[in-house]
Amino acid sequence: MLLSAELLIEAVSDDFLVVSFSDREQLIGHSIWEVFPDNPQLAGVKGTANLRALLEKVLRTGKRQQILQQRYDVADPLHTGKFLERYWRLDSRPVVDEQGRVTQIIHSVTDITEQVLAETRVQQSLTREQAAYAEANLQKRQLHSILMQAPALICIFQGPNHVFKLVNPPYQQLVGKRPLLGKSIAQAMPELAGQPIFGLLDKVYRTGESFYAHEMLVQLDHENSGNELGHNYYNFIYQATRNLAGQVDGIMVFAYEVTLQVKARQQLEVSSKQIRELNEELQAINEELQASNEELISTNLELQQAQQALQELNKSLESLVAARTEALQQALRETQQQREQLREQQDQLQQI
Repeated sequence: MLLSAELLIEAVSDDFLVVSFSDREQLIGHSIWEVFPDNPQLAGVKGTANLRALLEKVLRTGKRQQILQQRYDVADPLHTGKFLERYWRLDSRPVVDEQGRVTQIIHSVTDITEQVLAETRVQQSLTREQAAYAEANLQKRQLHSILMQAPALICIFQGPNHVFKLVNPPYQQLVGKRPLLGKSIAQAMPELAGQPIFGLLDKVYRTGESFYAHEMLVQLDHENSGNELGHNYYNFIYQATRNLAGQVDGIMVFAYEVTLQVKARQQLEVSSKQIRELNEELQAINEELQASNEELISTNLELQQAQQALQELNKSLESLVAARTEALQQALRETQQQREQLREQQDQLQQI
């Protein structure tokens, strides 16, 4: 593009017409910012102001001036009132006369939109990656804080030898002040040899399959005395952890002690057994009582039958006595009548 000292367009190349989506007739004789105004939708982007400053500096100094990157949107030829996002490298060279005065400016532009957008995408990708990394670190710290504050027994083993990578306070309390971090479980807890723990960890690491334990007896030297081991019961899960390639690289342990519950249940089972035995004894006693009751019922029945027989006998005797009493009374009456007749006869005989 060739500009006059008044910054009017005097000539344009075909290449410029292509990249600016314009016609030569629309440009010749006009100022560059008249035919290429700022995108009104972009607040703060001052393409025309920066271009004017560049050209005026060429006129003032008579020296070549450049802007390596300038956003300067162009009108969308297919959508009136719309603009296309464009980035340019601006290069303005003065044309001077014999007296050294700038009479014209050769203004060339290079469309660097794809390069800028690619760099922007890369930068955005880097920004997202940094944000994701920061978020991952934040989540990692938050997870670490949660694990360390959780009331459950939690630890994380690393590698096939099950080296302690993380131990929260409740888990550490299993063995007091005995150091665990950085040691394999076989080194840190040798008293587990002969118990199922080592074999279970090896299997989970080898297969990647989780293991769930319910009320498992684990014997540890809780006091670090080297003498008697504890007899404690735990519910726990061994869950494999994996790296970015999906390979098992460790095991996470999440456990709760349930010794009190187990012993309470065992005591309840003993009590239940005793209650069953007592119930059996009571049942035997009840059966004996029932047999005795049946005998008593039978005896009572016999007594009732005997009593009924006695009552019937009494009735018979009473009837017999009543009959004999009536007969005696009749005999007495007859005897009395006979006596009276004899007395009357005696009286009659005496009168004769």
